[in-house]
Amino acid sequence: MPAWSAFLVLLIGAPWLGGGYLLSYDMVWVPLLDLSRPELWGLGSGLPRAVPSDAVVALAGSVLPAAVVQRIVLLGALFLLPLGVARLLRSRTLPAQLAAATFAVWNPYVAERLVLGQWPVLVAIAAFPWLVGALCSDRDPRWAVVTLTLAATALSPVTGIMGLVLALCVGWRSGAMRLILLAGLVNAPWIVSGLLHASIAKTDPTAVSFFELQGEGAFGRLGSALTLGGIWNTEVVPTSRTLVLALVFAVAMAAVMLLGLVRLRREGP
Repeated sequence: MPAWSAFLVLLIGAPWLGGGYLLSYDMVWVPLLDLSRPELWGLGSGLPRAVPSDAVVALAGSVLPAAVVQRIVLLGALFLLPLGVARLLRSRTLPAQLAAATFAVWNPYVAERLVLGQWPVLVAIAAFPWLVGALCSDRDPRWAVVTLTLAATALSPVTGIMGLVLALCVGWRSGAMRLILLAGLVNAPWIVSGLLHASIAKTDPTAVSFFELQGEGAFGRLGSALTLGGIWNTEVVPTSRTLVLALVFAVAMAAVMLLGLVRLRREGP
């Protein structure tokens, strides 16, 4: 399965193997991030929108060239995601593992976040299957892996919350309070920084319309959400999502998934 995951990564990221930096919307990497900048640590005058992701990039960039760090992060996330999903299904057949691994990395959610440049989101979802696997271990939860994967989801506030919710949904029997405390610890950088800037945080209800779910092609809003699309920025939606063929594929995949759910239900816990 590592070979198949590597093959999928090459299909997506082969054009990135050249020189320079990958610049796309929110993903703006620079040769050097000054470690002495207060904003890097959430201590500046503005809201800590990139805490602690910028600090992680800066620290890694002080050891390796930033362009190399960027490729390690992107290619590594896209490699670990299908590998982790396939590992969750290691008791199933090889075709099932291949299908699940492919779908995990080859879908609108990954494609749209990649174009939008939300690399912390990609790192977080790459950690999700490993987090689930660590909490669903046949023995006691592997807390070292749980800690590492929760830390990977904590690169941004939204993914940190997603990681905690997933951990509680899967492993609440293993110790909900322990998971909450652990998640609070790894998410502390943006939590503390956010509290320090609470006085300048403002909300505007009209902003909801700018970031709400959007329909893609013939899918509509509900169909887009169920097929892992619907991103607010329609400029990053793959052109293929507007084709009739995409709708045909989505219906076929939905039928296969429903059949799989029925089979799992019949097999019991």
